[in-house]
Amino acid sequence: DTNSSPLGFSVSPDGNTAYVADDRSTAGKGIYKYTRSGSTWSFAYKLANGAGARSVAVDYSTLPYATVYATTASNASTTRDTLIKIVDSNSLAVYVNLATSDSGTSFRGVTFAPGCCAKIYAINATTFCVGGSAQLVIYGNPGATVTYSDGTSTFTVTLNASGTDTITVSPTATTTYSLVDITTSVCSHTSITGDVVVTVNGVPGVDDISADFGTTVCVGSTLVLGDAVPGGTWSSSDNSIATVDAASGVVTGVSAGPVTISYTVTNACGSTTVTIGITVEAPLSVAAITGASSVAVGSTITLSDATPGGTWSSSDVLVATVDPLTGDVTGIATGVVVITYSVTNSCGTVFVTYEVQVAAQKGINAVNIVTASQISLYPNPANATLNINASEKVNVSILSVDGKVLIEQKDAKVINVSSLANGVYIVKVYNAENVLITNSRFTKN
Repeated sequence: DTNSSPLGFSVSPDGNTAYVADDRSTAGKGIYKYTRSGSTWSFAYKLANGAGARSVAVDYSTLPYATVYATTASNASTTRDTLIKIVDSNSLAVYVNLATSDSGTSFRGVTFAPGCCAKIYAINATTFCVGGSAQLVIYGNPGATVTYSDGTSTFTVTLNASGTDTITVSPTATTTYSLVDITTSVCSHTSITGDVVVTVNGVPGVDDISADFGTTVCVGSTLVLGDAVPGGTWSSSDNSIATVDAASGVVTGVSAGPVTISYTVTNACGSTTVTIGITVEAPLSVAAITGASSVAVGSTITLSDATPGGTWSSSDVLVATVDPLTGDVTGIATGVVVITYSVTNSCGTVFVTYEVQVAAQKGINAVNIVTASQISLYPNPANATLNINASEKVNVSILSVDGKVLIEQKDAKVINVSSLANGVYIVKVYNAENVLITNSRFTKN
């Protein structure tokens, strides 16, 4: 530009921005801004259009916009000039007058006073993940020694001829870098302030998966899982065994087997996954009971079932008992009893039954001389005594409803029940050969 009249200039500490004061006599005077990309400088725009500038000083630490100070050309009629200030937000930024020289005098230039001062600022992002870094610039008196701290240790840098020093920091946690003091030719260890916060983010933290309703689910049923950390995604290691809703954590059993359910939380720095093992159980199918179908009073038979893990029970422990674990059935009195085998899992309880006939002991006449229809009990309810009316001698046992024998009486006709608590009781009547004739109930009040 043959019409240009560049006078003062300023270059940023990173060497990528320059301001040139131009006091050309033709139109176009002002402060020209240039930016650099690689090795090429390009004109950006002009500030203070129409105000001829002769000197310029720039504070690059007032981010995000540099603050430009300049002196203007003298007014021809008054030979006075002005000191102006521009916050460089864009090409339309308006300048303000800070001072006007006295009549007949001029400001010959502008520069920053050599006091004891420094600033710290960042020239790239100050928020990143673990492993990242930030570049900080300490800007102050050229040649000054500046001490700064990261909150744990202190460090010292010497500013170059342009009054800057660039440091690269790579903290593993959020850290505040603060100025401590400055030493120049005119001051020694003078306290200064200023700081930059560098924020470091890590991968997200995730709590253990909660399974309030257990870790077993039936085929076709659902199970709700949870995690205290929101925003994650659920997944299944094998959708043929169990699926899981990606958002809600609801697991649905598909087929029997083990499966791993995962919960993953992701942020800009990575992902964290926690897992839990789930067992899917198929609906139960219980095999038929096998074994003898009859047993003598006082003898034992063993029933079995091919389905493991079940429990045995008797419909009438007064006729026969059964060991809940082994299936051993012991005859107590003649009659018929139903033996039940029950298996339970998360899908519910399934049972099968088996009828066992309890017969009299071998060698004993099992023919009842007295039949049940020939026996009566009275009064019922009874208070103090219970009368037994039978055509032959009978033996009587009175039991609690849970099968505990409370009274036994041979050749029973009148039984004293006054010691019994009020309630319902079982009366078992046997003939003279102790063959059970009948089971009855009576109420004591």
